[in-house]
Order: sequence, then structure tokens, then C-alpha cells
Amino acid sequence: MKMIVLSLVLAVCILPAVQGGRKCHHPEGNDGESFTEGCLKRTCKAEVWRTSLDAALCCYKGQPYRPNTTITTITTDKGCAKAVLSCKLEDDVATVVLQAEKKCGDYSTVEHVEELKRLVVQYIACDKE
Repeated sequence: MKMIVLSLVLAVCILPAVQGGRKCHHPEGNDGESFTEGCLKRTCKAEVWRTSLDAALCCYKGQPYRPNTTITTITTDKGCAKAVLSCKLEDDVATVVLQAEKKCGDYSTVEHVEELKRLVVQYIACDKE
């Protein structure tokens, strides 16, 4: 009985390691090998190709982008605002980052609004005289 168990252990555990491990088919690949198609990474694991998103790439509208590249830039009609989508590497994971930029004058502060209000009231008062 011990010989049978020992033979099974040998056949199941040791022989595959000696023979080069498990292989995936269509396409051919060894256990642990991987390749990327577009945004998807395929890894050979236990004789089956496993598909996942490739963490080394950003995926935007189905297209892959490498880290440190600009994906798209959008500018408003008057050119006062600009938005840039880019691919950045954060903690070894590619991430899509949005950067917004205001290109026209500053926003009015409360003080500016109060001053404008005072000037309008003053103008209306002068117009009534």
C-alpha cells in the first residue's frame, strides 16, 4: 500500500516538474508565462490562459497607454480651461490621472464682489440725481 501511495505522489508531484511543468495551448505557453494583447494580460496558470487587465498599462476607451504618456487633451471653446488625461505610474500600477488647468483670470473674491456692488449702487444713485 505504501508503494502505491509513493508511486502516486511521484507521478503527480515530481514527474510534471521534471518534464517542464504544465503547458497552456492555443497559443502554446509554459506555466507562469504571460503576454499582453491591447489592455489585457494573459497568464498561463494550471494549463489555462487566465485573462486580466494589465496593471502596467492604462486603458482608456479600449486602447492601451503606457505610463508617462498623454491620453487626451481637451480645451474649452474660449481657451480658458484645459483638461489633460494622462497615464501615470503610482505604486507600480498604471493609473489614469486628470489634470485641470484654468488659463484665464482669477475668480472674484468676496472683496471684489463687494467693491463691484458698491460701485453699481453708487452708479445707480448718481443716475437718479
